[in-house]
Amino acid sequence: MPFHDTSSTMIKLLSFCITILLILCVGLFFEIISLRDALKSLNEEIRRGEEMARSGVKLEKEQKRLKKEINYWEMRSRDRERKKTGTLEESSSERENLFELAYIGENNQMEIMGKMGVSPTPQDFQKTLEKIGKGETGGLQDNPLTWLVMGIIADWFKSDRESLCQWATNLQDKNPVYGQALQGIVKEWPMEDTQGFSRFLDMIRVSDLRDSMIINAIYKLGETSPEFAASLAGKIKNESLLQQPIANITRSLFLKDPEKTLKWLDTISSPALKDVAIETYVYHVASGDMDKTKGVIAKISRESSRETAMTYLIKQAASKFPQKAADIINEYPEGQSKQNLIRCFTSSISDSHPEIAMQWADQIDDEPTRVDTMVHLSKVWIDKDMDSFTKWFKQAELSSLQREQMQKYYDNMMSLKRK
Repeated sequence: MPFHDTSSTMIKLLSFCITILLILCVGLFFEIISLRDALKSLNEEIRRGEEMARSGVKLEKEQKRLKKEINYWEMRSRDRERKKTGTLEESSSERENLFELAYIGENNQMEIMGKMGVSPTPQDFQKTLEKIGKGETGGLQDNPLTWLVMGIIADWFKSDRESLCQWATNLQDKNPVYGQALQGIVKEWPMEDTQGFSRFLDMIRVSDLRDSMIINAIYKLGETSPEFAASLAGKIKNESLLQQPIANITRSLFLKDPEKTLKWLDTISSPALKDVAIETYVYHVASGDMDKTKGVIAKISRESSRETAMTYLIKQAASKFPQKAADIINEYPEGQSKQNLIRCFTSSISDSHPEIAMQWADQIDDEPTRVDTMVHLSKVWIDKDMDSFTKWFKQAELSSLQREQMQKYYDNMMSLKRK
């Protein structure tokens, strides 16, 4: 009996503990739900706050835009009276409001000013650009700065090119509008006015910026006016900037008049730039008159550039005139330059004339290169004409390594042929 009482007491105590634990779990469950709802409510409040903040910014922007629009429509309503009295030209503050409005949204400056009976003056353009440079443009700050400057420059350029160039070139170097204004002028300038454009470039006092403008113009003019582009290149003192532009000019001149290109090559005073130009010329003309091309190559001062040009000549002439190319190489003095030409010639004729290429490959001084080249040529030759290769292979003087590798490929091909 005592044991039974004790057991019953333990069961009751355990049941009580379980009940308490369940109550605590239920309470914790509702606390978690309550906390989740509170967090959700807080997030919602944060979201509404952010939306209100964004709306406030949008509202402020819209208010600025509407203020400009109101100014515009108020001025239009007084249009006729102002035209009669002539007071529109004298109202500078209202003119500025109208001018700034023209570059907001989708409005077109020239069209709006025209409807108001007003022609924008250089002062109008200048004031707006200066306000942009100082960050005092009001509603204009909402627009991309570069787009604005380019648009105003384009309109000013059409209206009064001379005053624009004078103003732009006199700007302070650190003015944010300075470089963009000059780029806009270069973009708008009609390239048929070569003398005017050349004078404008001379007005730019910052050498780095002037060189950048000239190089952009050279690329722009290369296809249509290579002669003028060549004259512009003479304005740049830093030769390292001119290597690619000179190559482009040479190519364009050659496509237009090969003979005139030859004469122009002689006018280039810089040895380094002349070498670049001749290399480009040879690249395009090499497969033509080889004797004339050799004479041009002889004018190259630097040995590395001369070798590059000769490589172009050999590479392009090899397929059409392999014997002439071979004669040029034979005339070359022994040395690394000749070795480079032999490799170039061998590679150029390997597919069309593997049997000739094999003879030249045997003259390569560097043994690993010679072995690899001849083994490669043997595979090309076997694939093209196995019988003629077999005759050559039987009597050829080869190293054991060459003969072994060639024989292996030959046996593989014979095995495939039997199948």
